[in-house]
Amino acid sequence: MNEEKRSQVNSSSQVPRNTWVIIFSVLITAIVIGGTNYAWHSFAVHSLEQAHEIETSILHSQINELRSTYDDNKQKNFTKSANQENWINYKNEKRGYSISYPKDWEVNEYNEGEIYIHYPGWRQMPEGGGSVVISVEEKTLEQFIQEYNLSDVHEDGVVLSEIFKQENYALGNKNGYKLVGTTAMGLDQSFIFITHNDQAYVIQFHDYDDAHLEIIETFQFND
Repeated sequence: MNEEKRSQVNSSSQVPRNTWVIIFSVLITAIVIGGTNYAWHSFAVHSLEQAHEIETSILHSQINELRSTYDDNKQKNFTKSANQENWINYKNEKRGYSISYPKDWEVNEYNEGEIYIHYPGWRQMPEGGGSVVISVEEKTLEQFIQEYNLSDVHEDGVVLSEIFKQENYALGNKNGYKLVGTTAMGLDQSFIFITHNDQAYVIQFHDYDDAHLEIIETFQFND
């Protein structure tokens, strides 16, 4: 009888002891798995950040090289404003505007009403760096900014193209806005946004380019 009671006591004390062993094992396993997942996630995020930094560094080096070539060619080929009487006047009857450009530059038109004004070969530069671009669209300023800010988002959620500056701007006798935005290539992009006859006229250019600045100053509406 005593042996039977002793056996029952040992058996009952063994149950909670085994339970605690199981709980402890589960906790240790959860901690190990959680720590491994955290370490792997941290490593993956760090690797992604490093890859993005390397990619950005390479792109900036290419941009600086292109800028150097671009500036050299601009000095050789751009006709200064003193000779604007030799410039060519482009007139778009359908869209209701005109603009002038140096005689050795080119204009490319597209069915959507968008035109590129550029020196031969410069349009291939990153972000259309060699072109003055004019488009006529049916959208508000707020819609344009929103679309631009969503136009280039990295897979990790980083916004690469974003309008960061807005100010009032007068072009000729029309009041509008000047916008400046970042780009994935690291070249800031400038825009003039003017509403005329219920349409939005958007002129894209670069502030650092004297040729662009002189060309956009010739823009005017036909009426």
